[in-house]
Amino acid sequence: MALSVACLVSVSCEENGGDGTQAVSLDIKEVTDVSVSFTVSASDAELLTYRLVSEYDALPDAETLLRTGIQANPASQQVYTVGGLYPNTGYRIVAAAQLSGGSLSAVAEAAFTTMETDAVVPSISLSDVTPSSSSVTFILVPDSKTEEAFYICVPKTSGVPDAETVASDGFRADISEKLQYSVSGLLSETEYILAAVARSSDGTYSEVAHADVVTLDAAPAVMGDWYYSDGTWSSGSEDPVSGKECIGIVVHAGRSSTYGSDTGTYYTKDGHSRIDNINGYVVSLTEVAGGTMYAWGSWGVDGDDGAGTSHVSSDFMGYYNTSRIKAKAEEKSGGLSLDAEDNYPATYAAVVLYEDEVPAPETSSGWFLPSAQQLNYLMVQHDVINAAIDKLGGEAVPVYGSGCTYWSSSEYWNQNGSMYWSYYVRLDPAYVGGNIDYQRKSNEYKVRPWLVF
Repeated sequence: MALSVACLVSVSCEENGGDGTQAVSLDIKEVTDVSVSFTVSASDAELLTYRLVSEYDALPDAETLLRTGIQANPASQQVYTVGGLYPNTGYRIVAAAQLSGGSLSAVAEAAFTTMETDAVVPSISLSDVTPSSSSVTFILVPDSKTEEAFYICVPKTSGVPDAETVASDGFRADISEKLQYSVSGLLSETEYILAAVARSSDGTYSEVAHADVVTLDAAPAVMGDWYYSDGTWSSGSEDPVSGKECIGIVVHAGRSSTYGSDTGTYYTKDGHSRIDNINGYVVSLTEVAGGTMYAWGSWGVDGDDGAGTSHVSSDFMGYYNTSRIKAKAEEKSGGLSLDAEDNYPATYAAVVLYEDEVPAPETSSGWFLPSAQQLNYLMVQHDVINAAIDKLGGEAVPVYGSGCTYWSSSEYWNQNGSMYWSYYVRLDPAYVGGNIDYQRKSNEYKVRPWLVF
């Protein structure tokens, strides 16, 4: 605490309620940030009192002050101290005396301002800063003056945040022991600033400790990985990243060739940019509209022409098929709809309705109606995929279970020259034998969308 005197005043007053025959001597001796010391005396006075008031309070008269003040020894030069004051605040000491014969002195006053508090400045440092493709781990090292500590990770383009921003927008650290912290949900190959700040018991902030961070290349996708709404993914062997929205499960890493050929050309959801490097295929966590069933559509209208999709049940061409169906719908009526007579409700459900429920990332292909073999592949790998879905719990629906019968985007050509039918896939343990079958497009089955990223 500061010990220098902010104001040293000696007052001898002959006004404000007294007859002036006897002056009160009031001397400020020392002012700190939380107290004031002073002497007060009045020779031959019968009663002497003093009181502390704010600089804004009205000056009390002598009679009131003698009745309500703190009694002092009139004849001594004793030093009195008043504590519990606020730093950098204006006050006054006021005093009055009752003289022999009963007359009152004038009220003496001495104004002063307490000193500013010496701030307790803490410090904090960052160590062992280690980035991955989607997170950064680090250790916080606060000093003994630290009462609270906070950290945050922001894009480098935002610049180094100030202390108040780190504390208000960041995460609180546990300073009781030396711990490793982690910020997850970061984009791969991206520049960030990791920042930390300490705060002492008097509210003083440390300098902001900060470090530049560049996340690593994304790890290759693996079947069973979590896929998020921001287009990133993380290992299915770990819990999903906190704070991210998981919207699907990776069912196949890279472009398919072994389980079904895929020669299609992929574009981002807006249709403007090609996706040349396919990281993998993702199945949605739920069925469209809670398992509502839809007709494939346009049975008896398109006839032998069909919608122009793949006619086999062994490829991975769901995205291609969906693009052909969309083009046919555009040609017919300006786009997809739920019109089962002359449009394509199952594809509409996958592309439009599910996009409204769970928007696909802009960097992905967007949701599409998978091919027959893509759906059949879910049965082949259902142990891994269902295990991941079980971890999520909530509304996530198994890909192989009771009632899991889905329309594919693959059309069926009857060699007798009749109209196109379409393939559907039964992923239900109750069915024994082949999972892929075909049926009239007027039949209704559920829809389970996919996307490519």
